[in-house]
Amino acid sequence: MEPSYRCRVGLRCRGPLVSLPEVSFEAARSLVATACLALDEEDFCSFLACCSDDFHYTIRVHSPELRRDMTWLEHDLAGMQGLLEGVRDHLRRQGRLLRHLGASVLVEASAQHTVLDTSVLVLHTDLEGVTRVWAAGRYRDAVAAGADGARLLNRRVQLHTRDLGTGSHVPI
Repeated sequence: MEPSYRCRVGLRCRGPLVSLPEVSFEAARSLVATACLALDEEDFCSFLACCSDDFHYTIRVHSPELRRDMTWLEHDLAGMQGLLEGVRDHLRRQGRLLRHLGASVLVEASAQHTVLDTSVLVLHTDLEGVTRVWAAGRYRDAVAAGADGARLLNRRVQLHTRDLGTGSHVPI
């Protein structure tokens, strides 16, 4: 039977956790994929269960005109909880998002954390069933080992796409 966890947004939910004393590349990659699947299904409780108490989330994009990175979104865990609690109260792009993870490269590994760089495409399927690439970029994920398993410590989304149209309140 899969373990059950108290979701940080007040719901009771279950989700797979990676329980290893150290975070291997494979375990970190599995956790990144699990977090993406939770976001695809808009199962925000399971996504938050993948995050550590010190979680930090950032979306950045490079502006050639400004010759620097722009920060589009930056939240700690409490900020992400607030964002996700209010998602259903906002006007939203109709359809579904699907995150497709490409190759992952190990950037750093230690007994405390593992850092991966993973390419990602976000596809949007509208209500008529037409699918288009909505965003492209990279995840830089730091996965930390904890007493209760591996958790996302940090996710930096570095987008190549600079025009998201209507945008989304759901994390990329």
